[in-house]
Amino acid sequence: FGVVMGMSIGFVMSFFMSLLMLLLGLGFVEGFFSIWLKSFAIAFAISIPVSLVATPLMQTVLRRMFQVQE
Repeated sequence: FGVVMGMSIGFVMSFFMSLLMLLLGLGFVEGFFSIWLKSFAIAFAISIPVSLVATPLMQTVLRRMFQVQE
């Protein structure tokens, strides 16, 4: 479940962040969708390993911070 959750978070975050950052940076220019798909692919490739490491790490940190037992 953790791997699927990490990949889902990575997908959603890279999808919306690449879209919004490109819109803010360039606006809706000619060829926007092809530029965005390339940005999304790069962001997704980076976000998957980051989210797979960060999700369990943050769960551990937050459990200790809030003293939650599993």
